[in-house]
Amino acid sequence: MNKEEAKKQIDEVINQLEWRHGGWTDDVKNDRTTAHAIIDKIEPDHPKVNLPREVGEELDEWMFDNKDRLVGRIGELIFDIMTHEPKLTNVFCFVGDSEENYFKIIDAYRYGWTAEKPKRYVLPMPGTEYHNIQMHGNAQYYAIKGTGNWRPDAIALGTDDAVKHGYTVTQSDIDAAPAWVKAIKPFEVTEDDE
Repeated sequence: MNKEEAKKQIDEVINQLEWRHGGWTDDVKNDRTTAHAIIDKIEPDHPKVNLPREVGEELDEWMFDNKDRLVGRIGELIFDIMTHEPKLTNVFCFVGDSEENYFKIIDAYRYGWTAEKPKRYVLPMPGTEYHNIQMHGNAQYYAIKGTGNWRPDAIALGTDDAVKHGYTVTQSDIDAAPAWVKAIKPFEVTEDDE
């Protein structure tokens, strides 16, 4: 339902009251005007903002710690970000990346946030391309993270096939990996590939 439909529905209810009570009264006219003004102030539902988990959690902690402030909480938040409040280190670094991120923080403050999905990567092993007769195409070896350990022997027919087989990893996986894995150039997988 949009605002105009809501006003129309209010008017229908008020018209029924008018019919039942034999005419408009000043109170009913005022109630109608008040109801229309309230509807005009309704903001559309805004989706939650995608933020890195550590940024959103830090924002939540700040909001909880500052819930008793009476005025200007958003102003206080911006002030604390700009003065590099130690409890907002991740938020400070996030907004420093771009002006758009300031608006994301403000929207997250107003509408809430959800954790961004971490970027996903595949790790094609350089120099391992070959024609695979059984797979009917050009295959390549990929480094994958097994159950707690890394293997260099996963075979796929390109990026789409590697994604389909679940050979994706996150940056935090790569950061914690052995040196031979870190030496492989990661290839970012877009959501279209998944």
